[in-house]
Amino acid sequence: MFAEGKIEFLWTWLRAIPSEYIDKNINSLINLGILKKFYQGDLTASIEYLDRALKMAKETGNTRLLVKASINRAIVMQNLGNNIAVINELRSLVGDPALMEYKYNLTYYLAYALFHSSEYLQAEQLLDEMEKIEDRSADERLLYNRLKLLGHINLIRGNYLRSVEFYEKAANDERNVIDRFEVLCNLTLLSSQSAEYTNAEEYLAELDKLIARFPTAILRIPYLLAKQAYLFESGNYENAFIVMKNIYDESILINHRQYTYLSSRLISECLYYNKEYAEAKKYFKISKEFIDVNNRFKNIELEVSGALL
Repeated sequence: MFAEGKIEFLWTWLRAIPSEYIDKNINSLINLGILKKFYQGDLTASIEYLDRALKMAKETGNTRLLVKASINRAIVMQNLGNNIAVINELRSLVGDPALMEYKYNLTYYLAYALFHSSEYLQAEQLLDEMEKIEDRSADERLLYNRLKLLGHINLIRGNYLRSVEFYEKAANDERNVIDRFEVLCNLTLLSSQSAEYTNAEEYLAELDKLIARFPTAILRIPYLLAKQAYLFESGNYENAFIVMKNIYDESILINHRQYTYLSSRLISECLYYNKEYAEAKKYFKISKEFIDVNNRFKNIELEVSGALL
């Protein structure tokens, strides 16, 4: 049901279960932690539930659920801007002999964390290593997610044709609505940056239908980022600013450091192109407060924006 995007139904269902039963069941704690992120956008509460699940998994020796809780916790921690801690923790889990049967899963998420720290070469090497791991007790989504992450890496490197090739394969996969959502956002970005505005409009139309099905903050922000990319690249800076301001307000509301950094930097760029330099400097200063200091790519990106200002 989660893969089909039935998030609101799942939230209603899980909230109907008395808390004393939730507290005794690791799976329920994990699922509620995931929904706290995707339905409510409450990252702090999500971590609290996943921490409780992780503690219980360690106490009971349940390695399968320990890995599941650890992976979901790592993803939320990334959203909160604690990527270095996530990388260290996942490296420890990948090297744990007791968790060898989950190495395929853990290697993917370590590659994903390295990608978010701009360590693209290391991430790509791990994605290549995944092909050699014989024990693949992973869910089928990881085979698809691996291609999607290769699409992300090629996008950032400017290898647009390779990136589109990976994304279009992923966009045709109907099994997981949320993953499809992310891919459509990136295809909108790619089409906008390549001045293929008709394609961008078609992808946005598909996104409009999907966002109507689950309008939660954690999904609405990537949707608005894709829309902003289309507006910005087509020269509509005024409306791009309005969209980015919505993203900024939502990211502050849900305490999402990554999106707060990104939205404030992009607002600064919109204002710069509109020749509103004083306001642009204000948002540039905010972006400096929320940047991941360990992310080399983002720091270079910000320095370029600062130099222009």
